[in-house]
Amino acid sequence: MEPEDPPRRPSPEPGWYPRACVVGRDGPPRPPSPLLPPRLPAAVGGQIPPSPPSVTGSTPAAAAAARRTRPLTRIGLAAATLVVCLLAAELVARVSGLARNVGPTFTEWDAEDGVRLRRGYSCVRRTPEFTMRFTTNSAGYRGAELPARIERSVLFLGDSFTMGYGVDDGSEFVARLAERAGPGLTLVNAGLGGTGNGRWIHVLERDAPALSPAVVVLQVCENDFEDNLSDGLYVLDARGELVTTPPPERGVLRRLSRIIEWVPGLAESHLVALGRGLRSGPPPEHAAQAVDHSRPPAAELTRRLIERALEVCAERSWPVLGLVCAGDASRREFFVEVFRARGTPLLVAPTKGERPELYYRVDGHWNERGHAEMAELVWRAVSSPPFAGALSRSDR
Repeated sequence: MEPEDPPRRPSPEPGWYPRACVVGRDGPPRPPSPLLPPRLPAAVGGQIPPSPPSVTGSTPAAAAAARRTRPLTRIGLAAATLVVCLLAAELVARVSGLARNVGPTFTEWDAEDGVRLRRGYSCVRRTPEFTMRFTTNSAGYRGAELPARIERSVLFLGDSFTMGYGVDDGSEFVARLAERAGPGLTLVNAGLGGTGNGRWIHVLERDAPALSPAVVVLQVCENDFEDNLSDGLYVLDARGELVTTPPPERGVLRRLSRIIEWVPGLAESHLVALGRGLRSGPPPEHAAQAVDHSRPPAAELTRRLIERALEVCAERSWPVLGLVCAGDASRREFFVEVFRARGTPLLVAPTKGERPELYYRVDGHWNERGHAEMAELVWRAVSSPPFAGALSRSDR
């Protein structure tokens, strides 16, 4: 007779182990680890028992809230990183001194001229070479308020050289000439940087009659070729005649600049100034290198615009003095030929190569000494025939 097997203990339910041991992969049972909770039955009565609460005390509601806040946390971290990067870039821009024009913009979009000076506006612009206080009157010209009734005036049309970019209010050559003007004579500075000769025609036909000009000074610069194309105020038709065109619509950069000025202090950012410099292009003394001299449309368009401005002045019997500010020899000869072909008296400003002490070394505009020199040269010109009597020296 075979011996009987010893009685066996009843098998536990699947998934259950005694509290007193932990079953390993092989070998005899081991004492339980104090870090491992006991295994519970997989099901009791066909129902899964509830899970024990987490050690951290999280609940489904807390987990859902954590999932909702996770994207906000990521956005906050990204925004903080962006701010830190921008601050670092601003610091680098300030230390490097690469920004040419730091400060608010003093121009705005115009439906007729494309751009104009902001009326009744004052701001400060800074560059590595100078700090400039810039103020406009209610008519949108740089300088003091114009009288309610103008008996006669000297009207100055040109770009940033006439406008006086680079010097404080009162130091530009037009303001210096105003100090010598006799009673009843108003000097109007209608210069606007970054514009060409097409705007002259608009001002002469629209605004000049109310200014009663005794003399009109037309200042040209070598970058007029490029500005006349970018202004988009006139084009030439197949016969070479001028055709008026609407100015370009207000661009994204122009809209963005207004938004920037709404944020306190942002207009003083050197990063913003760097962006403005990339948009405006090279300094005036480098403009001739940036434009192809051989482009007939640019040269012919510039010629026709100057000739049309001279025609408007001739029709109204306004004497004209041409003022040429061009360092490039070929451009300077071009302007001289255009004015002389019409018999217009001409004044050629000393170039930077001839008189470097009159110019900012990097920026390329006239400094205070340059504007003082130009005031003297223009005074001598308008005090001679055919302009004698237009200005009169004050008694000193």
